[in-house]
Order: sequence, then structure tokens, then C-alpha cells
Amino acid sequence: MKRGKSSISKAKSYKEIGEFWDTHDLSDFWDQTKRVKFEVGIESEITYYSLDKKLAREVQSIAQKRGVSADTLSPTKTELTLPGTELLKAGLIQGPAFNSSD
Repeated sequence: MKRGKSSISKAKSYKEIGEFWDTHDLSDFWDQTKRVKFEVGIESEITYYSLDKKLAREVQSIAQKRGVSADTLSPTKTELTLPGTELLKAGLIQGPAFNSSD
């Protein structure tokens, strides 16, 4: 932190600022704020993967059910491997890495 403490919370660390805002609402301090301008640089990355046709159709179906496009659907390994998940139920993933014996 540049000046040693936050202007509204009087906190001396980012952790203290977080703890303050966990229990306070900005609307209670709106009159103490000021307008600022800043730029944010966001870089995105797109990675494509080859999928079996059957798996690709299932991913498309899941995306459609969730109301998102297939290219934005990004299931985690945990999500893919949990018993009862769509890909496991559809038999599209199998083998020891996808069994839930533990």
C-alpha cells in the first residue's frame, strides 16, 4: 500500500481492507468516494482441443442445457469425474482415472 493506510477503512494492509469490506457496505460511505479514471489491460487466451465426435456432441449438448456456447464451456477435471456428471453418465469418459472408487 502506498500511503500506509486505506482512506475509508483506515486499514494498514490489504487483508485488513478485505476484512473491513466484508462487514461494511460501500453505500454507507458513498459520500466519501471520488470519481477516478483508470485503464485495465485484459488479455484473453483461446485454446482449442480436438475431441472425438461423440464427445464433442455431448459437450455441445451440455453447453446448450447450461445456456452457454460450447467454446465457453470449461468443465474442470473434478466436474468431469464426479459420479453422476453428464459426461460420465453418457459413457463418454471411462477408465481408472474417471472411476470414483475412493
